[in-house]
Amino acid sequence: MLKIKSGDTVFELKNSLDEFLIGEFQHICTILNDTDVTKTKIDKWSEVFIFLGLPREICEELDAFYFIEIMKSFELIGDTSEEMINEFQIDGYTYVSFDDKLKITIKEMAFIESFIEKGDMSYVSDMMAVLFKRTDLTRVEHLDKAHIKQKSKLIKENIKANVAMPYVSFLFKKLMINVDVTQDLINGGI
Repeated sequence: MLKIKSGDTVFELKNSLDEFLIGEFQHICTILNDTDVTKTKIDKWSEVFIFLGLPREICEELDAFYFIEIMKSFELIGDTSEEMINEFQIDGYTYVSFDDKLKITIKEMAFIESFIEKGDMSYVSDMMAVLFKRTDLTRVEHLDKAHIKQKSKLIKENIKANVAMPYVSFLFKKLMINVDVTQDLINGGI
Protein backbone atom coordinates (compact mmCIF):
# COMPACT_ATOMS: atom_id res chain seq x y z
CA MET A 1 0.00 0.00 0.00
CA LEU A 2 1.12 3.50 -0.81
CA LYS A 3 0.58 5.95 2.02
CA ILE A 4 -0.12 9.59 1.17
CA LYS A 5 -0.20 12.07 4.01
CA SER A 6 -2.23 15.25 3.94
CA GLY A 7 -2.25 17.13 7.21
CA ASP A 8 -3.15 14.62 9.92
CA THR A 9 -4.83 12.24 7.48
CA VAL A 10 -3.09 9.32 5.80
CA PHE A 11 -4.64 7.81 2.67
CA GLU A 12 -3.71 4.25 1.75
CA LEU A 13 -3.83 3.47 -1.96
CA LYS A 14 -3.19 0.24 -3.80
CA ASN A 15 0.29 0.32 -5.21
CA SER A 16 1.34 -3.02 -6.72
CA LEU A 17 0.30 -5.72 -9.14
CA ASP A 18 -0.71 -8.08 -6.36
CA GLU A 19 -3.14 -5.43 -5.08
CA PHE A 20 -4.70 -4.34 -8.38
CA LEU A 21 -7.41 -6.30 -10.10
CA ILE A 22 -6.71 -6.67 -13.81
CA GLY A 23 -9.48 -4.16 -14.57
CA GLU A 24 -7.90 -1.58 -12.25
CA PHE A 25 -4.48 -2.16 -13.79
CA GLN A 26 -5.94 -1.74 -17.29
CA HIS A 27 -7.64 1.51 -16.27
CA ILE A 28 -4.45 2.92 -14.73
CA CYS A 29 -2.50 2.06 -17.89
CA THR A 30 -5.22 3.69 -20.01
CA ILE A 31 -4.94 6.89 -17.96
CA LEU A 32 -1.13 6.94 -18.13
CA ASN A 33 -1.10 6.21 -21.88
CA ASP A 34 -3.72 8.84 -22.73
CA THR A 35 -2.57 10.60 -25.92
CA ASP A 36 -4.41 13.84 -25.15
CA VAL A 37 -1.62 16.40 -25.66
CA THR A 38 -3.26 18.83 -23.24
CA LYS A 39 -2.65 16.43 -20.33
CA THR A 40 0.71 16.58 -18.60
CA LYS A 41 2.31 13.68 -16.75
CA ILE A 42 1.23 15.34 -13.50
CA ASP A 43 -2.38 15.52 -14.80
CA LYS A 44 -2.31 11.82 -15.65
CA TRP A 45 -0.80 10.77 -12.32
CA SER A 46 -3.35 12.95 -10.50
CA GLU A 47 -6.09 11.06 -12.33
CA VAL A 48 -4.50 7.76 -11.28
CA PHE A 49 -4.39 8.72 -7.61
CA ILE A 50 -7.95 10.06 -7.71
CA PHE A 51 -9.06 6.80 -9.38
CA LEU A 52 -7.37 4.87 -6.55
CA GLY A 53 -9.29 6.82 -3.92
CA LEU A 54 -7.38 10.00 -3.10
CA PRO A 55 -9.98 12.79 -2.89
CA ARG A 56 -9.62 15.29 -5.74
CA GLU A 57 -9.39 18.25 -3.35
CA ILE A 58 -6.53 16.59 -1.46
CA CYS A 59 -4.73 15.63 -4.64
CA GLU A 60 -4.93 19.14 -6.08
CA GLU A 61 -3.57 20.70 -2.87
CA LEU A 62 -0.57 18.40 -2.34
CA ASP A 63 2.89 19.92 -2.46
CA ALA A 64 4.22 19.38 -6.00
CA PHE A 65 7.60 18.04 -4.85
CA TYR A 66 5.91 15.62 -2.43
CA PHE A 67 3.62 14.51 -5.27
CA ILE A 68 6.60 13.83 -7.54
CA GLU A 69 8.19 11.67 -4.81
CA ILE A 70 4.91 9.75 -4.51
CA MET A 71 4.87 9.21 -8.30
CA LYS A 72 8.42 7.83 -8.15
CA SER A 73 7.49 5.36 -5.42
CA PHE A 74 4.49 4.00 -7.30
CA GLU A 75 5.08 0.34 -8.24
CA LEU A 76 2.97 -0.20 -11.33
CA ILE A 77 5.22 -2.91 -12.73
CA GLY A 78 7.95 -3.50 -10.13
CA ASP A 79 9.47 -6.94 -9.80
CA THR A 80 7.12 -9.26 -11.61
CA SER A 81 7.34 -12.99 -11.28
CA GLU A 82 7.89 -15.05 -14.40
CA GLU A 83 5.93 -17.93 -12.84
CA MET A 84 2.65 -18.53 -14.63
CA ILE A 85 -0.24 -19.53 -12.44
CA ASN A 86 -2.11 -22.07 -14.55
CA GLU A 87 -5.39 -22.28 -12.63
CA PHE A 88 -7.85 -20.10 -10.76
CA GLN A 89 -11.48 -20.18 -9.71
CA ILE A 90 -14.24 -17.63 -10.22
CA ASP A 91 -17.80 -18.15 -9.01
CA GLY A 92 -17.21 -21.85 -8.37
CA TYR A 93 -15.82 -22.57 -11.86
CA THR A 94 -12.24 -23.67 -12.46
CA TYR A 95 -10.26 -22.04 -15.26
CA VAL A 96 -7.05 -23.66 -16.53
CA SER A 97 -4.49 -22.31 -18.98
CA PHE A 98 -2.20 -25.32 -19.40
CA ASP A 99 -1.16 -28.62 -17.88
CA ASP A 100 2.59 -29.03 -18.35
CA LYS A 101 3.48 -26.41 -20.94
CA LEU A 102 1.64 -23.38 -22.31
CA LYS A 103 0.25 -24.18 -25.75
CA ILE A 104 -1.50 -21.56 -27.84
CA THR A 105 -3.34 -22.60 -30.97
CA ILE A 106 -3.38 -20.57 -34.18
CA LYS A 107 -7.02 -19.62 -33.54
CA GLU A 108 -6.24 -18.50 -29.97
CA MET A 109 -3.23 -16.48 -31.15
CA ALA A 110 -5.39 -14.82 -33.80
CA PHE A 111 -7.83 -13.75 -31.08
CA ILE A 112 -5.01 -12.45 -28.89
CA GLU A 113 -3.38 -10.60 -31.76
CA SER A 114 -6.69 -8.93 -32.64
CA PHE A 115 -7.11 -7.81 -29.01
CA ILE A 116 -3.61 -6.32 -28.88
CA GLU A 117 -4.12 -4.53 -32.21
CA LYS A 118 -7.20 -2.73 -30.84
CA GLY A 119 -4.70 -0.47 -29.14
CA ASP A 120 -6.36 -0.26 -25.75
CA MET A 121 -5.41 -1.89 -22.48
CA SER A 122 -8.41 -4.23 -22.40
CA TYR A 123 -6.25 -6.74 -24.23
CA VAL A 124 -4.91 -8.01 -20.87
CA SER A 125 -8.24 -9.40 -19.63
CA ASP A 126 -9.23 -10.43 -23.19
CA MET A 127 -5.97 -12.35 -23.63
CA MET A 128 -6.45 -14.08 -20.27
CA ALA A 129 -10.02 -14.98 -21.30
CA VAL A 130 -8.64 -16.81 -24.33
CA LEU A 131 -5.80 -18.52 -22.49
CA PHE A 132 -7.84 -19.71 -19.49
CA LYS A 133 -10.49 -22.29 -20.29
CA ARG A 134 -13.37 -23.23 -18.06
CA THR A 135 -12.94 -26.94 -17.37
CA ASP A 136 -16.62 -27.81 -17.79
CA LEU A 137 -16.95 -26.38 -21.32
CA THR A 138 -16.06 -27.72 -24.75
CA ARG A 139 -13.44 -26.14 -27.01
CA VAL A 140 -16.19 -24.70 -29.24
CA GLU A 141 -17.92 -23.09 -26.27
CA HIS A 142 -14.62 -21.77 -24.96
CA LEU A 143 -13.83 -19.93 -28.20
CA ASP A 144 -17.30 -18.42 -28.61
CA LYS A 145 -16.86 -14.63 -28.85
CA ALA A 146 -19.71 -13.93 -26.40
CA HIS A 147 -18.19 -16.37 -23.90
CA ILE A 148 -14.75 -14.76 -24.24
CA LYS A 149 -16.30 -11.32 -23.69
CA GLN A 150 -18.13 -12.48 -20.55
CA LYS A 151 -15.07 -14.33 -19.24
CA SER A 152 -12.93 -11.23 -19.86
CA LYS A 153 -15.32 -9.21 -17.70
CA LEU A 154 -15.16 -11.81 -14.91
CA ILE A 155 -11.35 -11.92 -15.06
CA LYS A 156 -11.11 -8.12 -15.04
CA GLU A 157 -13.24 -7.95 -11.89
CA ASN A 158 -11.83 -10.94 -9.97
CA ILE A 159 -8.20 -11.70 -10.84
CA LYS A 160 -5.16 -9.73 -9.67
CA ALA A 161 -2.84 -8.14 -12.22
CA ASN A 162 0.17 -10.10 -10.98
CA VAL A 163 -1.45 -13.28 -12.38
CA ALA A 164 -1.61 -11.75 -15.87
CA MET A 165 1.83 -10.14 -16.11
CA PRO A 166 3.87 -13.34 -16.65
CA TYR A 167 1.53 -14.16 -19.57
CA VAL A 168 1.80 -10.65 -21.01
CA SER A 169 5.58 -10.75 -20.71
CA PHE A 170 5.83 -14.24 -22.22
CA LEU A 171 3.59 -13.40 -25.18
CA PHE A 172 5.30 -10.13 -25.97
CA LYS A 173 8.71 -11.80 -25.89
CA LYS A 174 7.43 -14.55 -28.18
CA LEU A 175 5.67 -12.09 -30.48
CA MET A 176 8.77 -9.92 -30.76
CA ILE A 177 10.94 -12.96 -31.58
CA ASN A 178 8.41 -14.11 -34.17
CA VAL A 179 8.20 -10.62 -35.67
CA ASP A 180 12.01 -10.54 -35.96
CA VAL A 181 12.10 -14.02 -37.55
CA THR A 182 9.31 -13.12 -39.97
CA GLN A 183 11.07 -9.90 -40.91
CA ASP A 184 14.29 -11.86 -41.54
CA LEU A 185 12.41 -14.25 -43.81
CA ILE A 186 10.85 -11.35 -45.74
CA ASN A 187 14.24 -9.68 -46.11
CA GLY A 188 15.82 -12.93 -47.35
CA GLY A 189 17.65 -13.77 -44.13
CA ILE A 190 17.88 -16.99 -42.11
